[in-house]
Amino acid sequence: MNIFVDERIRWEEEEKLKEFGKVIKIPKQPNIYEEISSHPDIFMTKIKEQLICAPLVYNLISSKTLKGVIKGIKNPSNNYPEDVLYNVCNIGNIVVGNFSFTDAEILKEIEKKRFEKGKRKARI
Repeated sequence: MNIFVDERIRWEEEEKLKEFGKVIKIPKQPNIYEEISSHPDIFMTKIKEQLICAPLVYNLISSKTLKGVIKGIKNPSNNYPEDVLYNVCNIGNIVVGNFSFTDAEILKEIEKKRFEKGKRKARI
């Protein structure tokens, strides 16, 4: 099992996660604000068993992990909505996210698998 983590993970946490699989640190990216600059969910998502990641981390991920990783179209950047391109969640056959801004490769994978796009409720 591959476990993707922020490169700033504490040693104790990393050691515990190593009991479950290979820990792969996502390096900080200068085009994303500091607080989330190496959060895995900013740069990748998993639709069923298919990993899709931003081009800027694609080489790191594909060379160290699974075969068949899909390279996304766009890289996240500092400002919303460009920081939520890969921030989607797949549960069963439902995918939740802000699909107006989701990377095109993720949208293709959702359509290919015929998954339902979850409905977002308006905030009050």
